[in-house]
Amino acid sequence: MDTCCSLQTFLDAALTLELTTLPPGDVRSAGFFHGRLGRLAAEALLTENGHFLVRESSSSSERQYVLSCRSTVLTEISSQSPPPVALHFLIHEWPEEKEERKVQYAFDGDKFESIQALISYHVTMKVPVTSTSGAIISRPVERRRPLNQKQLEQCKNVVSKL
Repeated sequence: MDTCCSLQTFLDAALTLELTTLPPGDVRSAGFFHGRLGRLAAEALLTENGHFLVRESSSSSERQYVLSCRSTVLTEISSQSPPPVALHFLIHEWPEEKEERKVQYAFDGDKFESIQALISYHVTMKVPVTSTSGAIISRPVERRRPLNQKQLEQCKNVVSKL
């Protein structure tokens, strides 16, 4: 059996298990969530206009969620459409007014109960991420590995014994 294919098969199974066992409101249950990932690593995954992913900032000691995307930024100076660029937006967390323990998420506009709802709104309504950027997100970059490092190591151990 080809070790590379075997590892990917186990990784796919571990990822499916992880995605289906997490609570639906948990951002880790979203395929577009990539966990702790640096800016340059995120940019390497964003190959086409409209691609996006959500990640935890690797440069912050506190948990901060970031939307990374590739989008064309239109300017008034040129009539031609410039090539898409990588952009990064901090997802702001706001305490919910009614319940202090709950948090709402936003860029610079409406607030949502989950990051998934925030992202879904921007994708389905084709609303720019921020009014100043004009960035439109349309296609998620799905993660290809489980976030749980223990599961990842177990997959590698199983495949190494084949």
